[in-house]
Amino acid sequence: MKKNVIALGVSAVLLSMVGAASADVVFNPSGVTGIAANSRGLGHQLVFPYFTTQGSNNTLVNIVNTDTVNGKAVKVRFRGAGNSDDLFDFQVLMSPGDVWTASLAQDAAGVTKLTSTDNTCVIPSKAAINVAFTNTLRVDPSKDIAAQTREGYIADA
Repeated sequence: MKKNVIALGVSAVLLSMVGAASADVVFNPSGVTGIAANSRGLGHQLVFPYFTTQGSNNTLVNIVNTDTVNGKAVKVRFRGAGNSDDLFDFQVLMSPGDVWTASLAQDAAGVTKLTSTDNTCVIPSKAAINVAFTNTLRVDPSKDIAAQTREGYIADA
């Protein structure tokens, strides 16, 4: 069984046990850490689900900066389901209270494409974001490369 499947399973179990969309890390004086549910349902870790563009499926992505005072710089990384290969990554620079939206769908060649019409600042530029995933660095060339872009998960670091 692949490590990423185990990690996703553990994350799902922890998330269901906490019963909230996120958790805060609580530090106590003895230096031991623990996970506790935040009473407001907010935390510092992004937890994203599995994405798929298999068949006619699309995946919609929304990132919200719940801080109404401070801006945030968020690194978004799309990883493939097969080997946790990096498919695509970029940074989103969010103003206070900002929401960034995007969608994932197959392009004409069957490769997953990220599309966003959002005006939030992204690095690389917005034109570079609206492109198909490329994963020619670590994928198995003996398998269908386009199919290796159609399933995976979204990480925040």
